Amino acid sequence: MANQIVVRFDPRTLTVLRKVVEARGEDVSDLVRRAVKIELAKLSYLSPEEKKALGIYAPTIPSITKSEGGQKQGETEVV
Repeated sequence: MANQIVVRFDPRTLTVLRKVVEARGEDVSDLVRRAVKIELAKLSYLSPEEKKALGIYAPTIPSITKSEGGQKQGETEVV
C-alpha cells in the first residue's frame, strides 16, 4: 500500500470538497491525488503520457524567425 499523509483544510474548503466529491461519486482521496498529479504535471514532473491522461497538453512553442523588416513572423508593426 502507498504511504499516507495528513492534510488539513479550513472548514469552508472542506465543505466544498465534500460537496464536490459527493456530486462526482468519488472519494476525497481520489480528488486530492488527482489535484496533486495535475499540479505536478503543470510543473513538468510527469511524462507527456501522464499529462495527456490528466487532460493536460503541453503547449506547442512556435519557432520564431525574423523577417526582412526585423519583425518576428506574425507580428504587426505599430506606427
